[in-house]
Amino acid sequence: MSFIPKQEHHKIEAEITAFAEQEIVPYLQEADEKEELPTSILNKCKEQGLFGLIIPPQYGGKGCDMVTFCLILQKLSEFSPSIAVMTAVHNSVCAYPIIQWGTDHTKEKYLPKMATGEWIGAFGLTEANAGSDAANISTVAVPNTVNATTNIGDTIHNTTDKSIESSSFILNGSKVFITNGQLCHLAVILAKTSPQKRAKGTTCFIVDKSMSGFSAGKKEQKMGMRISDTTELHLNQVEVPKENILGVVDQGFSVIMETLNSSRIGIGAQAVGIATAVLNYTLQYAHNKTDLNGNNLYQEPGIQHQLAEMATEVEAARLLVLQSSYLKDNQSPFIKQGSMAKYFAAKTAVNVANRAVRILGLEGITNKHPIERFFRDAKITEIYEGTSEIQKLIIAKQLTI
Repeated sequence: MSFIPKQEHHKIEAEITAFAEQEIVPYLQEADEKEELPTSILNKCKEQGLFGLIIPPQYGGKGCDMVTFCLILQKLSEFSPSIAVMTAVHNSVCAYPIIQWGTDHTKEKYLPKMATGEWIGAFGLTEANAGSDAANISTVAVPNTVNATTNIGDTIHNTTDKSIESSSFILNGSKVFITNGQLCHLAVILAKTSPQKRAKGTTCFIVDKSMSGFSAGKKEQKMGMRISDTTELHLNQVEVPKENILGVVDQGFSVIMETLNSSRIGIGAQAVGIATAVLNYTLQYAHNKTDLNGNNLYQEPGIQHQLAEMATEVEAARLLVLQSSYLKDNQSPFIKQGSMAKYFAAKTAVNVANRAVRILGLEGITNKHPIERFFRDAKITEIYEGTSEIQKLIIAKQLTI
């Protein structure tokens, strides 16, 4: 096993660096202040092929393996974690489950448009009363043969022949904190099809904006990741054809969990990118800054100790992400390592950003330096796609297997 990137990986990272420096960096400060994604950046991301990273070539994508995908996310995050999460969600939690569990019809219908970025994807799991506890969702899907006005709190059906044979389902509910919510043309949505079974009675659906009753709510104002739009998604009597089911009726929870097992590695890569950018900038700052006595800041032992700890943690996080990516690419068990990568990399991003602010002092909390933005962006990596607390539970469970 080798964790040394191949020559092709170096080439890809160089391409992403050149792209980001030319097409993203000049607009970052203004975009962050306005909390919106410039159309010019979105279009350039499409041209760069960022929306087709994991989509197979037969559908117009690049067909990247997990190692390559994570290296791209890491490099993007060194410049704009917001752009990285926009493309990551589209690829890893929308396109991925369609690739893995979609019918031939839905693959042909959605993946080519997703590969070019003509259609952008989202992922609808979280609800106001269901964050880490996915079994507590209240969004429901009933067969179209059932009166859509039926009280959704009742036990209205089991997985019967009647439900399987119905040509469509009616979805009602709301999702919150949805990345790409306003941008998206389609979303993977988890809904209850057998409410009495809780997690074992959920089903995954592909819902697209051509379906009446599917809409986005207002954009959230956030501490970090401000360029990435985050909204509610509303489903009001949305009719979804049966062929848009991912996997099997009442087995959507396993689809979601398998998707998150994979996608959290990408969040680890984002966190590594943030931490790497912060470390590199702080090193440069320390080399160029002098104290009141005219001494170079980098020569102070206390600063060297801080930077040494930061560099060691970043390298350890990077290796964890590479290891879990490698295991996934080689069809080896990776759940424990994926959760370790996500947990440790997110913790590292927050810790490294915190140390950087302390080294820069008052300058570190101003927007004269990108450290302030990375400091804000880092925190969410400990929360989305499974909190750090959830990752520790997963790791502990895996230790007994």
